[in-house]
Order: sequence, then structure tokens, then C-alpha cells
Amino acid sequence: LQEVNVQETPSAQFAVKGGAPVNLVLKSGTNNWHGSGLFLRHTSFADADNYFSKSGGPCQPFCSTPFRDMQGTAAIGGPIVKDKTFFFGYYDGQGYAATIPHLATVPTPSEIAQAMNDITTAGLTPTVAGQNLLSFYPAPTDPVTGVVSVRIPAVVNMTNFGVVVDQKIGQKNSITGRYIFGDSTQSAPPTELTGAAVQPASQYKADLFNSVAPTRGQLIGLSETWTISANAALESRLGLSRFSQIIKTNNSIDRKSVV
Repeated sequence: LQEVNVQETPSAQFAVKGGAPVNLVLKSGTNNWHGSGLFLRHTSFADADNYFSKSGGPCQPFCSTPFRDMQGTAAIGGPIVKDKTFFFGYYDGQGYAATIPHLATVPTPSEIAQAMNDITTAGLTPTVAGQNLLSFYPAPTDPVTGVVSVRIPAVVNMTNFGVVVDQKIGQKNSITGRYIFGDSTQSAPPTELTGAAVQPASQYKADLFNSVAPTRGQLIGLSETWTISANAALESRLGLSRFSQIIKTNNSIDRKSVV
């Protein structure tokens, strides 16, 4: 990208405000070939133990929170037809994986027993739905406090690329076409300190507490610029964008099965 511009209060050329317009200006090719490349790798090899993983007390050998971030980018531009047609393209890929410590609280066995006793003392009977809902809670790491200590292996994979082609038509007209593509997948299933996936007491689904979010965005645009005079120009634009994100929650359970 050559320029990123965000207008919170858009000008009149964007008509009715439906959000903040984001203008992306891609680099253009020239008569000379040019490009760049970059690779970044960051791991937890020399990182200190996570403070929050140790703050709850002794955690060996599970104090470490593995981390890995690898990212590669490349760009290239040049002429297709000298002085007339140029192109520029880029690619960006990232693979991210990190283990995040987290504490949650669930009802303890004694709390559940006390609640059942209170219901019985009141001359009532626990409902089937209430008992089924309790079965979704995982067993606590500490049965006294009800604390569940988990490590969440978050994984994010992203792929992005774009290409722009410029065509000069005479001295006063030029046409530009561009295409941008972005794709990513995210997953973060919680695991116990032993590394096993956190499971509900019931067996509704093996990966009940995980959510997977595949995301894809695409943009295609075409613009024509006409230089009318030394102080006047006309630019016409046509664009189409598409965005898709599906939150695949694994806890989509048939409600009828609960009651």
C-alpha cells in the first residue's frame, strides 16, 4: 500500500454517510523493475514465563506459554509495455499460534449439592432443563473454589494479496484496475493444564467450547482519469466489494434436547 486514508466525516463525493470511508492507494508499476521481500519469525524460545500463568501459584511444568509468529511479505512491480502499461502486486502471509492462560469459575460440587438440598427442602423438584444445563459446565480444576485453569491455544492464519494494473491512453487518459483478496481463519479451543481439551460434563460435542471464524474479503475496482486541462480533471470509479465471516460456534445445540 502506498497510502491509507480514513475519513470519519466524509466529504460530499461519498454522498450519504454510511460509515467512515477507507481509501487505499496501491503503488503503481514503473518502467523500472522494483520489489521487496520480508520474513519475520518470533518464537517464545527466549521469552520469559508469562506472569499471569505463574501468579496463581506453582504451575510447573505448565508455566510456559508457547508463542510463534511467522510472517512473510513480497512485492514486485514493473512494466508490461514500456511507457504504457504497468503492474504492481504484493503478497502477505502470516501464521500465528500462542497459548493464552485463562481462569474461569464454575459451580463447585458443594454449591450444586447445597442448591439441590434447598430445592428439596422447599418441597420442589429440580427440573430436567436445570440438570441438563449443569452438565455443560466442565469439572473445576479446584473443587473448593470452582476455578477452572485453562490454556487457550489460539491459532490465526492469514493470507492477503493484491494486484494493480495501469494503462495510459494518450497524454490525457489513463485506466487503472485493481484486485485485493484477504483470507483468515481463527481458532481458540481451551485446554486443561495437561493439554487435554476442556470438555463439558455431558458428551454433547467433543469441541464444545471452541469457536472457528473463517473470514474472507475481496475488492475489485476500475477507475478512469481524464486530464481535461492544466487545472481540471475528471475521475470515474467503479468498484465491487465482498466480505464474508462465519462464526462457527461449536456450541450450537438443539434446544429441545435440553428440556
